[in-house]
Order: sequence, then C-alpha cells, then structure tokens
Amino acid sequence: MIEEPMLTPAQSLVLGAVIALASSLILEWARHRMADRRAKKLFKSLPKIEIPTICSNIDALVTSFNQLAILDVLNLLQIQSARQGYDRNRDWLILLPEGTLRDDLIRFYQRLLAAHQGALQIENFATLPVAQAAFVAARRANLIIEFRDIAVQGHSLVQRIDLL
Repeated sequence: MIEEPMLTPAQSLVLGAVIALASSLILEWARHRMADRRAKKLFKSLPKIEIPTICSNIDALVTSFNQLAILDVLNLLQIQSARQGYDRNRDWLILLPEGTLRDDLIRFYQRLLAAHQGALQIENFATLPVAQAAFVAARRANLIIEFRDIAVQGHSLVQRIDLL
C-alpha cells in the first residue's frame, strides 16, 4: 500500500494562500472586464446621442446663417454644450476597438472644435471697427461649408457606431 504524503500545516497554509490569491485575482479580472464592458456600452451610446444633437444644432446654425448672414452665437453655444459629453469622457475612446472609427471620432470632434473656435473668433472680430465686411463674409461662408462637412461626417459616424 502506498502512503499519500500529508501536507504539513505550513504547506497547507501556503497552498490555501495561493488558492485565495488566485481566486481573488480571477474575480478582480472578471469584475474589471465587466466594468469595461459597461463603460464601453455607455460610451457607445454617448456619441449616438451627442452627434445627432450636434448635427441638428449645425443645421440650425446654417438656417440662421442663410437668413441673417451671421453665425448666431446662441447656436454656437448650443454646439459647444452638445459636445461636453465627449470633452468629459474623452479617455473612454480607448475602450473602442483600435482603427479608423476611433480616429474618425477624434478627427470629428477636433474639426468641430476648430470650426467652433473659428466661428466665435470671426464673430468677435466682426464687432471691431477695423473689420472688413468682405473678409468677414467670406470667412463666415467658409465656416458654414466646414460645419456642413462636419455634420455629414457626424451622420456617417453614427451609422458606423451602430454597427459595433
């Protein structure tokens, strides 16, 4: 008859500690994965809500420009307000799969920020006595074209996010 070796109390203690450590690491890893999955789901819903709102604000800006020939500051503030979700949660982009969608989302928001700042700057410049009307009008028209392109890109991004 073969005798099975018994574990000493010290060996039992070490084995119990290793089992406890391994199970706590596995549980922590699973909890982290579930939290990432929830955060990814939340982040995916954020642009699907925010980008259409931005696009509708851009449409209102274009309509107001066509009627008044100025970039309505109220519409610009609404665009700025609509993009705050992205500004606060920008780090969540790492949860999206690497690739063109992530890059295109970053480019969309960067273009939107640049156009928004350009619009605010030209409207501030237009109030100065040295502002040349032809320059201001041309710059406003170029910004409207840029905003329209951004809206088209935004609609495309929402469709691509739906496919994730």
